[in-house]
Amino acid sequence: MLANIYSSSVPGACPFIIRVQPHQRINLTLTDFSVARADQNPLGPVHPETCKQVAIVKELHDNGSSTVTAICGGRERETIVYMSTTNTIEVQFNQSYAQQAVIKYQGIQTGIVTLQFDT
Repeated sequence: MLANIYSSSVPGACPFIIRVQPHQRINLTLTDFSVARADQNPLGPVHPETCKQVAIVKELHDNGSSTVTAICGGRERETIVYMSTTNTIEVQFNQSYAQQAVIKYQGIQTGIVTLQFDT
């Protein structure tokens, strides 16, 4: 299992390329420091109607197509925001919001598990 944290506050920063082993997928967790922790917010989680775009994830697929997904903050302090279908993604931070958040990635094992039972 691989886990790292990325944040960028450099204007015009290049995207982060995240690559894990071919049999793994990438799980992204957003920690948004602009949102109060649940134990500090008596009104509970905030669910704004608009997306505070923290980053954009671009995922290239084997057939040459790509998927672009906005990562939205402003709702919960920490939440899983993306699970890839491939082992490589590109993350580009929105520079106006990136100082308020970090994204942690983790390589998640996928595949078929074979169980053998002795009789």
